[in-house]
Amino acid sequence: MTPAEFSTTYFHKHKLVAMCREYGLPTQGAKLELSERISAYLKEGDCGESRSKSSSKSKAKHLQFDWHKSKLSRGTMITNNYKNTRNVRDFFLQEVGPHFKMNVAWLNWMRSHVGYNLGDAITAWEETVLTKKAQRGKNTIAPQFEYNRYMRDFFADNPGVGRAKAIECWKMKRDTPGIKAYERSDRQWIVS
Repeated sequence: MTPAEFSTTYFHKHKLVAMCREYGLPTQGAKLELSERISAYLKEGDCGESRSKSSSKSKAKHLQFDWHKSKLSRGTMITNNYKNTRNVRDFFLQEVGPHFKMNVAWLNWMRSHVGYNLGDAITAWEETVLTKKAQRGKNTIAPQFEYNRYMRDFFADNPGVGRAKAIECWKMKRDTPGIKAYERSDRQWIVS
């Protein structure tokens, strides 16, 4: 498969995991991470040996901090093995207050800010809450959730069409090479 074919084809996560196994790549991670890993492999032709060596080193680092049981403070550093545990939630409820709720933007911030501390994470959470209030209900759907983005855009453009017909259009779009975003021309697949 060429990188271009890969980027225009829809894959379920289980298929991406199988492809990673076939290419000797790590199989853990979200759908978007798996796609990026496979895409890089197809572009570079990397046999996965360098990734296997580096992943064994990172596994050793993962065992250094226990997010389930360790005592947390504002100075606790975010490690590369960060986990959303009950211990973490309790810490933030105590520090921020009972209105604390984890949200996608903040969780993405936590995963991408290794080396920062939990005090920085509290500030980031407050900023995401303010941003969310400013947007008022217009949530961003992450790129790996192609189906969800397609359906939202479909219903915005076709409010009177039922869910079954929207799903039919999605399946046609999914099986057609190209970008998996809703386009007005997709209405051709609505069967009367």
